[in-house]
Amino acid sequence: MGLYRHRPKEAFRAHPAVLSLIVFASLLLEVTLPPTLQVAQLFQFPLLVTIYFPMIRENKMFGTAFGASVGLLEDALSHGYLGQMGMTKALVGYLAAAAGLKLEFDNLLVRGVLIGVLVLIHNTFFYLLTHQLLGLPAPFELIHILTAALVNIAIGLILFPLFDRLRKQV
Repeated sequence: MGLYRHRPKEAFRAHPAVLSLIVFASLLLEVTLPPTLQVAQLFQFPLLVTIYFPMIRENKMFGTAFGASVGLLEDALSHGYLGQMGMTKALVGYLAAAAGLKLEFDNLLVRGVLIGVLVLIHNTFFYLLTHQLLGLPAPFELIHILTAALVNIAIGLILFPLFDRLRKQV
């Protein structure tokens, strides 16, 4: 299998109820795990959901709207400013959908690299929003960002095959 598409596109979707349940579960894990498990601060389940579903849908408008929706829900559950995660997840959703149009997403190497790159983009853009736009003191911790990317690559490579079982061809 190559890295780029050489065959006709196959768009996939997930049932809206399944999609809503997965988003709700990822937000629930994001809120409940970090207080009980210290390493869970590196887990970014809503981000992985935001990467996967626009990627299989291959629609930039859906990716942007889906990412913004997941991000705003995450903002509503956090103590941060409303819209920070909405903007960052909208960017990631758009980029994931654009990558879905160009890349062969069934390849594990492509999945891993794409997850890593999008996690890095997400965390860097979130830092820029916090530090530059809002003017809040936020240390740029490169080790934390790289560790989060590696951890989320591992989680994504475990979760995405499970999500593959839930998708249906359009």
